[in-house]
Amino acid sequence: MNIDILSLLNNSLMAALASAGFAMLFNVPRRALPLSAMCGAVGVCSRMLFLHYGEMHVAMATLGAAILVAALAELLSSRMNMPPSLFSVAGVIPMVPGGLMFRSVVYWLNIAASDSGPFDEALFGAAWSLTGTAFLVLSALALGIAAPNLIFYRRRPEA
Repeated sequence: MNIDILSLLNNSLMAALASAGFAMLFNVPRRALPLSAMCGAVGVCSRMLFLHYGEMHVAMATLGAAILVAALAELLSSRMNMPPSLFSVAGVIPMVPGGLMFRSVVYWLNIAASDSGPFDEALFGAAWSLTGTAFLVLSALALGIAAPNLIFYRRRPEA
């Protein structure tokens, strides 16, 4: 499965704009906006590369990209003397599975709206599949953001 470079650059640019917009919404300082946008572009670009060249499931690709964004946020936070959440939260926002969640809600509403006729097992299975995938992607985002903190800032046991 190949991906062209123009599509990769276009999606990265759109993710950078979305990250910068959410960073402005979260009142990130002006000097951190380009770095927040860069985190979003790196996240979406790496997820696309993991999906297409690594042939990973979307949840695993999202986990890898979120860990990469969180590690980049840790690096940027130490250089800019700012909290890493300024960069990591805005950086993973473009990877939130809004389309998957929307389609799963539509499927569930179609199941609820069907008054007559036999039970549609295919629609029920598709609804559960989309809901599960969206939940896995959201969980991967949360775990990916938390991973560097769990690894690097672990408290030593008291003697």
